[in-house]
Amino acid sequence: MRTVKIVSLIACSTLLLLATSGCAGKNGKHITPIGGARGPAPGGDGGVPRANTGGLSSTDLAKGGAITPTTPPDSNPVPLPPPGAPIGLSGDEYEGMLKDAVMFSGNTVFFDLDKATIKKTEQKKIDEVAAYLKSSGASANKMLVEGHCDERGTEEYNRALGERRALAVREYLVRAGVGPDRVYTRSYGEDRPADPGHNEAAWSKNRRGDFILLKPKPLL
Repeated sequence: MRTVKIVSLIACSTLLLLATSGCAGKNGKHITPIGGARGPAPGGDGGVPRANTGGLSSTDLAKGGAITPTTPPDSNPVPLPPPGAPIGLSGDEYEGMLKDAVMFSGNTVFFDLDKATIKKTEQKKIDEVAAYLKSSGASANKMLVEGHCDERGTEEYNRALGERRALAVREYLVRAGVGPDRVYTRSYGEDRPADPGHNEAAWSKNRRGDFILLKPKPLL
């Protein structure tokens, strides 16, 4: 009778182990399924989240649908501070200068979709800005380069993409002989479109880098 009880206990223990082993992985650890997984971070100027819905949200559809970025997007774009004083320039210094957005409005640099590369067709515009800054009459002036994107893509990604565009223009100016301490950058992402339209004609105008000339305020 005692032997039968022992055999029964062993059988029950075996069944219990088999029942629980179905919820464990090969390494013996219990695995919790993860749902709602999404793809890589969306690209700027048109990249959209890649989810099980086919990658299109209602907002993306309203903005023209999915566009495959021409370069792989950053998986973790670096967050930028809110637009305020340009990067590298204190708020007091910035407020102490006159801002001229008109003088070089014809030198706006335009970019291809999801790109921060200076095109050959845009180089002459930057060369003209560099020549002015290197002239003796502009020795006290500085330059702010503002980076912009079109409305597609996430706000965070477009802010980072706008900054890369501004930095590309700044690097070109520095290579052309402008002192690095005279050129500053700021990104507005998609927040300040030059054209409010929702088509390629408008978007091509919004993928840009603007020049804002900074002049010292005259002493009173």
